[in-house]
Formats: sequence, C-alpha cells, structure tokens
Amino acid sequence: MSAWSRVAGWARHPSVLMCVLGLALYPFVREEKPARVLRLSAEQLDRALARERNRSDAPETAESQARAREDALDEEALAELAMEEELHRSDDGLRLALAQAARRELVRRMPPPTPTDAELHALAAEVPLESLVDADVVSKTGTPSNGLPSREHFEGMTLASLEEHLGVRHLPMPTDAPREASVTNAHGVEIALTLTVHRESPEERFARLRPELERRFVQETLAARTRAALRDRRARYDRTELP
Repeated sequence: MSAWSRVAGWARHPSVLMCVLGLALYPFVREEKPARVLRLSAEQLDRALARERNRSDAPETAESQARAREDALDEEALAELAMEEELHRSDDGLRLALAQAARRELVRRMPPPTPTDAELHALAAEVPLESLVDADVVSKTGTPSNGLPSREHFEGMTLASLEEHLGVRHLPMPTDAPREASVTNAHGVEIALTLTVHRESPEERFARLRPELERRFVQETLAARTRAALRDRRARYDRTELP
C-alpha cells in the first residue's frame, strides 16, 4: 500500500475527521475573551465632581467635568492595579487603610442594636460613670471685671463643667463628706469652694445616664459582632501561612 493510500485511509477515520472538523470550526465557536471594563459608580463620579468644584472658585464647565471624570478613572485604574499587584502586602499604611475600610463596611451591614432597659441597668452597674456635684463658691479677690460674682451656688454639675465655668483645673471629687478647696483661676482670682455630691434618685440618675449608656451599649455590641464576623471570615480559609 502506497503512502498516499495510507494517508487517505487515516483521513476517512472518524476520530481524524472530528479533529479536522474541530480545528476548522474553532475560529467560529471559540469563546470571546470577556471585556475588561473600567467602571465608576454614580457615587464615585459625584465625589469626583464635588472635589473639582471645591478645587477652584471658577465656574463649572464641560472641560472641568471631563477633567474630574478622567481623574476619577485614573484613580480607579490605580486602585485596581494596587489590588491586582497586592501592594498592601508591602505597604503597612495601605493595608491598615483597607482593613479599616473593611471593618467599617462590616459594621455598616449590621443591624443597629436596640438595648432594653434591663440591659442598660446591667451596664450601669458595670460601668463607672461620673457623679454630679453641688458647689458653694466664694471669690476672695479680684474685681467685678473678672466676670465672677463674689458668691455662687451650683447644683447638679459635672466636675469638668464646673472647672470650665470657673476657669480652674483639678478640683477634687467629693465622696461621702464635703470637700473644700482653694484655687486661683486664670484671671488671678482666688476662689474658695465647698464641694458635695449631688443627691439624685436612682430614677433620675438612670435618666441622666441613659444617652451615655445607650452609646456604650451600641459601641460594645457592634465591637463584639465585628469580632465574631472576623472570626467567621477567618474560619473560611483552609489554612494560614506564615513566612
């Protein structure tokens, strides 16, 4: 059998025909490579246009809008490059910024906690919060121009707000017994004080502390939920690797 006869025999073989047909059809049936799209969100574009408006007092024009769009596209391309090249692995500042942004996103997705009165009462028993004070104040020296009357009485003030009002610092916090102090304010006025703890009922104290207790409850609850979310996310990895 001649070589051409053998070739002709192979060409009639079904498997050879399939290969030849596949090669012939490949240019027509091959999958197109998906297009890479550099895309800005509406929020990104709005921020870019706002930055351009704040950059100059000149009237906004089509050219300035185009410049803002181009700058935003440059930023997006560079941000994608940073992620593709994993630049955060060599830049601690960038990694910290990404981690903080991700943490904020985790918190944003969480429903805001709503504490009950029982939970707030339990928190009030655990968290030391500042008591209010009453004060009898006598200005021993100075003139009316210093803005302080010779005698004043204050009730239900925080120690910090009393210090700010009198222009002094480091007043002692009274406990069971009254505390006396003599200080000189920024105007050179010598002041004598008698400080006592402001008496308030448990209901009044709870009502006064409620905003702070609610703030702390939300803060602590979100922190605990964030830690749990991070543990869950880390658990998705099959293993960790260290150098």
